[in-house]
Amino acid sequence: AVRYVVADVTDAAQVRAAITTLREEYGEVTAILHAAGVNTPALLVTLDHEAVMAAVGPKVHGARNVLSAVDAQRLRLFIAFGSLIARTGLPGEAHYALANEWLRRLTTNLASEIPGCRATTIEWSVWAATGMGERLGRVDTLTRHGVTPITIESGVALLGSLLAAGL
Repeated sequence: AVRYVVADVTDAAQVRAAITTLREEYGEVTAILHAAGVNTPALLVTLDHEAVMAAVGPKVHGARNVLSAVDAQRLRLFIAFGSLIARTGLPGEAHYALANEWLRRLTTNLASEIPGCRATTIEWSVWAATGMGERLGRVDTLTRHGVTPITIESGVALLGSLLAAGL
């Protein structure tokens, strides 16, 4: 069974309430797809603590809040949506790259702490017609710089393939 529940992942109380709702309906949570994120491009010289935490909050603190609200030892699958920006960089994206790198490290640590849990971060490129790149109006710019956007169909198929292959 799959259920999509809305909560501000940076608010631990909202996350606990959402997880409680899931437990009441379905039992213990055993799989999580963590795709939360906020991206407000800003040059490095303009970044302050608040801007960095706005990027880190949903990705890292949000993942921690979700993991704290479930019985982590019962988890069998944890997939985090990261970004290729953590590896390649992009002007105006230092804080977002940092958030994605920290999320990858959190997920890597989770994989070693819970042997029965398949845990991975998928470092996606920009998606076509949806997602942050679309909302920020950066898909065309990235395409001009040689980045091929992932279609929704291709992304969903790739996720399915990764799941079938055991990540």
